[in-house]
Amino acid sequence: MHEPPRSKLRVIQDIKERSKLRGIYPKRLRVIKTNGIIQTGTPQDIYLKPETAFAAEFLGVSNQLEGEAADGKLTIAGQTVSYAGPVRGKAVVIMRASDIQIEDPVATPRPETMALTGILEESLFLGMHYRQYIRIGEIVVMADSAESRPTGAVRLVAARRKSADTFRPAGSR
Repeated sequence: MHEPPRSKLRVIQDIKERSKLRGIYPKRLRVIKTNGIIQTGTPQDIYLKPETAFAAEFLGVSNQLEGEAADGKLTIAGQTVSYAGPVRGKAVVIMRASDIQIEDPVATPRPETMALTGILEESLFLGMHYRQYIRIGEIVVMADSAESRPTGAVRLVAARRKSADTFRPAGSR
């Protein structure tokens, strides 16, 4: 007699807790918050195409930058970049630390990127990479890279549609 395959349900509070489940890699995740299901999909789908800021924060180290979106522009910490997304008014931009590139602030920004200038304040070695801490106005942004960089002025660059997702703040419509 052949037994049907079994499914297991594991409930975890955050992705750090998932690391305790060694050798168990889910095929599908369901991200749940107090008001219900936020998103269901493969870990790759949720990481690459998050539907909310909460889902984007669930997988990976991300920066949440609050800003203001209007027709054709997005303002973050007093800096304005071009913007063609659907969000208007208050906005939250999620930039993953692993997807941010650090460049010379005088270099010409590349098309299809979001570029913000700031001051690199600290670079810490974390074993496999360096975590850079960059101040943009009152915001401190984390960026991961293979090399340490000297402190001073830098430009943070994130490719649009890949590593800089824009959402409405939680609770807004």
